[in-house]
Amino acid sequence: APDNRSVNYDYIWDLRKLELNAGDEITYFFEVYDNDGVNGNKSARTNLMVFNMPTVEEMEEQEEENNEDIKEDLKESLKESKKQQKDMKELREKHLQEKEVNWQTREEREKLMERQQELEKAIEEAKKKFEENLKNQEEMQNQPNEEILEKQEKVQEMFEDLMSDEMKQLMEQIKELMQELEKDGALEMMEQMEMNDAELELELDRMLELFKQLEMENELNKQMDKLEELAKEQEELSE
Repeated sequence: APDNRSVNYDYIWDLRKLELNAGDEITYFFEVYDNDGVNGNKSARTNLMVFNMPTVEEMEEQEEENNEDIKEDLKESLKESKKQQKDMKELREKHLQEKEVNWQTREEREKLMERQQELEKAIEEAKKKFEENLKNQEEMQNQPNEEILEKQEKVQEMFEDLMSDEMKQLMEQIKELMQELEKDGALEMMEQMEMNDAELELELDRMLELFKQLEMENELNKQMDKLEELAKEQEELSE
């Protein structure tokens, strides 16, 4: 309305272009102009706002929290994958003994598919936290050695494989077919899902062990860097 003096707007500001370092602080405001060509452009300015980059200590603390969450997510995902294989096998055997698919068996199948989706969400959450750690590492200008970089790339690659579009499409296809097909088709789909979970279990186990190695080596590398920095400061003081 013409008498409405308030306007909502969105603006995306990429702070990465400022190349801020850990602990940096910037003060900023936004100013907008109208397009009144008759009376002249008028402007409005926001209040001053402050953005603080997390300090190195805060980033390291966040990294440690993420590491614990990632390990917990992978452990729980591994446990759930094993349990789903067992439950799927029992359900498939039950299917073989039935003459036709009843409502109770259908409900059990649907619950298993819901658990499978929750499993995927847990892996996706671990993946996001791992990527957040890589981003913090870059912002802290932390340069890990070649061996650590290789392990990081391998863990990231394993996450990508587990959460690939192909895997998601396969799970969606299995879900749809298990809801629609009767006994023979459902048995085939359950066998496929059981095989998928067995493969997922192996990958999760490998990923968890690799991540633990990466965490330990990364922490050792940080401590060595801090000792070198301390030795350098001591040498400068002695001079």
